[in-house]
Amino acid sequence: MCLGLGIGGDEVQFDRNVCGLVASVMRTNVITIESVFEMMKCMIGTNVDDVENVCRLYILVCFAVLYFPRNSRTICNIPCSVLDNLDTLSNYNWAKVVHSYLVNN
Repeated sequence: MCLGLGIGGDEVQFDRNVCGLVASVMRTNVITIESVFEMMKCMIGTNVDDVENVCRLYILVCFAVLYFPRNSRTICNIPCSVLDNLDTLSNYNWAKVVHSYLVNN
């Protein structure tokens, strides 16, 4: 609750929601913070209007750095498929999933 995350809503499944549009945008086997930044730079520097995918990648970086930090340089096991529909992000119980992640790790 101190992070301003909602305490009600649908449960986020880490292992079931790994793939999605973010994984298809990245097109790599190993996703790192650096590779996400490079992909964002490539998307922003083109004429293709891909604002939603840039937002998805930005939120993925926020997940990996702020809410689900890890010692590894690779981003894995983050629930990427919840980013497929940006309008439904508020429907999830983020406080519970962040708390569970921090307690379990």
